[in-house]
Amino acid sequence: MKITFALFFTLFSLCAYSQNEISAEEYILSEITKIENYLLGKNNNLNLKTPNEIVCLTGISPKKLDGTYIGIIYYPTLGDVKLWREWINKYHGKFYYDPNEINNQYYKKVVIEYEKGKFRSNYCK
Repeated sequence: MKITFALFFTLFSLCAYSQNEISAEEYILSEITKIENYLLGKNNNLNLKTPNEIVCLTGISPKKLDGTYIGIIYYPTLGDVKLWREWINKYHGKFYYDPNEINNQYYKKVVIEYEKGKFRSNYCK
């Protein structure tokens, strides 16, 4: 009886944990939504790295950018947000978290194989 209970508890715990973890695709879409909300005035706080992560992943750069001593800062428009969403939808189901970075609590590295043998991530080198 104890073994059955232990197995049931373990299975239940694993199912509950996996349901709380968002997929890599959902994570990227949530980051795009943050940018969109910022542009629409629904949110006044935006991490400057967020647009850079989306540019690295999609390869789609906003036309307006600024080069500083820190690096490139992108200023996306709602049109750029639309292009990013279309790109994400095009590759639906092909996003995953980098297994080497899966336990990093500060950063989620998302990877996609957008063509056979060609990979991109939301981390710019």
